[in-house]
Amino acid sequence: MTKRVLIVDDEFEILFVLQRVFEDFAGWETVTASSSLEGLLKTKPNHLDAIILDVSMPEMDGIEFVERLQSDPTIADIPVVLLTAKVTPSDRQRFATLKIAGIVAKPFNPMTVWHQIADILGWSI
Repeated sequence: MTKRVLIVDDEFEILFVLQRVFEDFAGWETVTASSSLEGLLKTKPNHLDAIILDVSMPEMDGIEFVERLQSDPTIADIPVVLLTAKVTPSDRQRFATLKIAGIVAKPFNPMTVWHQIADILGWSI
């Protein structure tokens, strides 16, 4: 069964690269959002298997996105993988308080990031 993944990032280039890699190499269906608010609106109608989420975004950061997602029982169980350049020990402590599947550090290798995300989510490829 094909996986359906929501990619939320305010950088067009990241959205584009991840969408191409996920679709062309992993065979996953993708839905994209360029803001957290748009991403939240796309969670319910798209029956998602996972969300790949940038942490640093304007308006609402990835942490608040996860908190809002997890406060809604109809979508709270969607696994979230954070994309972040912030991987200091204090940031990791902050992320540990969230129920996230894992973290992918930016910059990432476009040719292997889908393997990394599949491993985090326990998906066979």
